[in-house]
Amino acid sequence: MKQFKVLITSHSFGKEGREAFGILEKANIIPVLKQKNEIWNEDELCKIITDMDGIIVGADKVTKKVLERANKLKIIAKHGIGVDNIDVEEATKRGIPVAVAMGSNTVAVAELAVGLIFNLARNINICSSETKDGRWKRRIGVELKGKTAGIIGLGRIGKETAKRLHFMGMNLLAYDQFEDKEFAKAYKVKYVSLEYLLKNSDFISLHVPLTSKTRYIINKDNIDLIKSSAYIINTARGGLIEETALYEALKENRIAGAAVDTFESEPPIGSPLLSLPNVIATPHIGAYTHQSINNMSMLSAKAVVDFAAGKKPEFVINKEVYSKGGDPQFNE
Repeated sequence: MKQFKVLITSHSFGKEGREAFGILEKANIIPVLKQKNEIWNEDELCKIITDMDGIIVGADKVTKKVLERANKLKIIAKHGIGVDNIDVEEATKRGIPVAVAMGSNTVAVAELAVGLIFNLARNINICSSETKDGRWKRRIGVELKGKTAGIIGLGRIGKETAKRLHFMGMNLLAYDQFEDKEFAKAYKVKYVSLEYLLKNSDFISLHVPLTSKTRYIINKDNIDLIKSSAYIINTARGGLIEETALYEALKENRIAGAAVDTFESEPPIGSPLLSLPNVIATPHIGAYTHQSINNMSMLSAKAVVDFAAGKKPEFVINKEVYSKGGDPQFNE
């Protein structure tokens, strides 16, 4: 059988052990590793992808131009779950399934969101910095019990976040186009409109994918609905919040503070948000736990192996490629 070559652009793939590489090698799949930690630009990816049967991609952009050069490409596996860096529509046109590592980082991202809520509520970041600088300033915080958390997007990660906040005694509001009534009843979640959520939440946590419909879901037109005492937490995707509008609102104290793990441009060099004392900024670490990285590596490797063996990978998001006259196949 002809060997199957897979380009691995995610520098964290297999970082927690060789097991994921072992899965590929056992299936006679040749892993081709990216030689630098930075995200590859479009031209760099175009040069190497022409000879690849598959790709396990991190944050690198798999654009239409890249796919046009990918003459042999048959499978795209995301080392994670967000696919806003992949032209899924173009991949679908070319009959290329796009598989994600569904559920791999759910707990990790939810725990980071909750951790950032704690941090904002008690000014932990600021107090730590001031104490290290020799300033003994005891800032007054707020208790989370009895406060209202608004969750935008009650999917897997949103639900894990809601569970933790529920057991902390918070009131829960959710905005989502799909309502899980059973979950809502179990954890006392009230589904509301986006406008209601923004007006009535003390902490607003975003957990939706970045799409044309969710881009700037918080923007200059609705940000003033948020209470001046409220906080915003984004551990989902940059682009969900209009950053210029967020900056102005925070600078003018129209919002108490924000915790931002994902930015429109990463790294956010020159972002005015970084200059504000009421902003906690982290370098897109939502999925960065030992367990999550291992989960993502194993699931993305398995997706490639399953495809090469003629099986349908478990979490393909563009399922229509399997309904166009037969399954995509790896042929010798």
